[in-house]
Amino acid sequence: MSKTILQINTTAGYGSTGRIVNDLGDLLIDKGYESYIAYGRKEGHSKSKLLEVGNLLDTYYHVLTTRVLD
Repeated sequence: MSKTILQINTTAGYGSTGRIVNDLGDLLIDKGYESYIAYGRKEGHSKSKLLEVGNLLDTYYHVLTTRVLD
């Protein structure tokens, strides 16, 4: 039975939190885990399997509704 970890973050391998989840993924892979990172924007290089959630249109929609509805 394989051990699988899913991390969720805004970015993957980009910016401070993106690098943190990327480094955690590398560590988990070295320990024998299967690592996935689900991200919304800005993909960087990673040993983990990357899962893009949403698209650019979703991002603009959320920005617009946040501005209008506060």
